Amino acid sequence: MRSSARRAALAAATLAVLAVPAPSTASAAASCSFEFVATVSPGLSMTPTPVTITTGGPTGKITCNGDVYGKTITGPGTFGTDATSDGPATCANGSGSGEAQLALPTAGGRETRVAVRFRIK
Repeated sequence: MRSSARRAALAAATLAVLAVPAPSTASAAASCSFEFVATVSPGLSMTPTPVTITTGGPTGKITCNGDVYGKTITGPGTFGTDATSDGPATCANGSGSGEAQLALPTAGGRETRVAVRFRIK
């Protein structure tokens, strides 16, 4: 994967964690790291082309310390993302939107799922 594509995928992942909404009665504070491989199709170059970014489902690993929706995170979970450019994009220019999906094991033996929509500008 080209470095600009990797940066776009990592930016999406970082945004996903920062944008996790919290219910009004609970705080959400977690520090997370991600490990994932994203496919950028057809790739980025200086020739404007519509682009998609995907992990192909929840194939990545997310490791967090803290809580989400007021529940203590108890171990590593899964991460996946899909995004598309708004139109033709290059390695120097483009915008788009997507969704990140996180599944984290939380206290009480439950899995907490979070879906976050994001914009890339």
